[in-house]
Amino acid sequence: MGLKYVATAAKEGSKVHFGLFEADLRTGELYRSGIRVRIQAQPFRVLTILLENAGEVVSREELQERLWGKNTVVDFEHGLGTAINKIRDALGDSAENPRFIETLAKRGYRFIAPVSFITPASFAPSQAIDVPIPNSFHADTLVHPAQGARFSGPTWWTLGICVALGIAVGAGIFWALNRSQTQSLHISRVTSSGRVSPGDTFLENLPATATDGTRLYFTELENGRVTLAQTLIANGETTTLALPDEIVAPLLGDISPDGSKLLIRNHISAEAEQTLWIVPTLGGAARQIPAVLAHDATWMPDGSHILYATGDTLWVVGEDGESPQRFATLSGRAFWMRWASSGSTLRVTLLNSETHTTSLWELDAQGKNEHQLLADWNMPASECCGSWTADGRYFVFESRHGGTNNIWMLRPGSSAPIQLTNGPLDYQAPITARSGGRVFFYRNRCAFRAA
Repeated sequence: MGLKYVATAAKEGSKVHFGLFEADLRTGELYRSGIRVRIQAQPFRVLTILLENAGEVVSREELQERLWGKNTVVDFEHGLGTAINKIRDALGDSAENPRFIETLAKRGYRFIAPVSFITPASFAPSQAIDVPIPNSFHADTLVHPAQGARFSGPTWWTLGICVALGIAVGAGIFWALNRSQTQSLHISRVTSSGRVSPGDTFLENLPATATDGTRLYFTELENGRVTLAQTLIANGETTTLALPDEIVAPLLGDISPDGSKLLIRNHISAEAEQTLWIVPTLGGAARQIPAVLAHDATWMPDGSHILYATGDTLWVVGEDGESPQRFATLSGRAFWMRWASSGSTLRVTLLNSETHTTSLWELDAQGKNEHQLLADWNMPASECCGSWTADGRYFVFESRHGGTNNIWMLRPGSSAPIQLTNGPLDYQAPITARSGGRVFFYRNRCAFRAA
């Protein structure tokens, strides 16, 4: 594809989102979580070319021609190397363990993180659709329009994307799974926003959602700034939660068992672990948990202690950070820690920091008997972001097969997941309602093709 894609992308969008960053291609400005990052003009031009060809190898010769022209005599090698180093400094990246820019010896460079080009056009309001799936259920939801964008990644690029927060609603959802006939899943949206943050495994930032029964909580990206939003399930009305100025980039962890408090972490730091905060859902002052740094957290079943992940270790502390106790040491970095309603079983998503793949694991209430779920089901593993139903019997999660993310479910005692959605859209970050059989999730209107 090379530089042929550059002109198309530049015409369709002037702002590019990747992780916590936003690059404005028209003004030459780079922002991290809404805060401007200093970067010189020439490094930004190099960054622009890499972004517009994300997932593609851009050769050194192509960069030389684009930046200096064929007939310009300069110390090209030194100039390009300096520009790449300045980009990495601005992004907090490294050549040894790249999250954004990969160096290919004697070939060139490749931008490896997923990016989204914001386009001026928007999608028209979509209608509810029926997706044929085996052993399924019927659900009803509300729809609203969403903003369009363009996505690119290491191995896939999209023809168009619409990010929306979806809800699967229906009575008798799970008993219907025992019926042999094929039915249809009726899917539409509670609310939509082209700004809903889809997460990024390269930045160890998985998408997250929570519900207190009447509202959904999720993170949004607006003008390069991360915000915490809430929407009413009944009518899709969305507002932003007020947070202290110290919380520049809130990422959602989980909600307390009684639905009164959110756990969030401030992802502004380039460090692997960040500060944790407790945010009341019904108003009131947010407060930081003292002496705790983590990359994800959830409440313990008792509702008064917090389970948090730092490095490869899980710890339990009180809400004021008191009496820390080691809970378990795992074989990876844990995210989406979710307890069954009985409190007897914990399931987590483990992220492999080297391969950026995710898998589901299970522990008991004492932090013992760690084992992988679905170990031989999907190669390589790509399961993540699971939630238990309110009765603790079923486990709903996300998995990628054939280039598409879908929602799957495990029944009690079964090692054969049931597929609940069947593309061609991407379905992500499923959470279950606090009662009944509803499922909430992100839905991306995507069309992919191999690079």
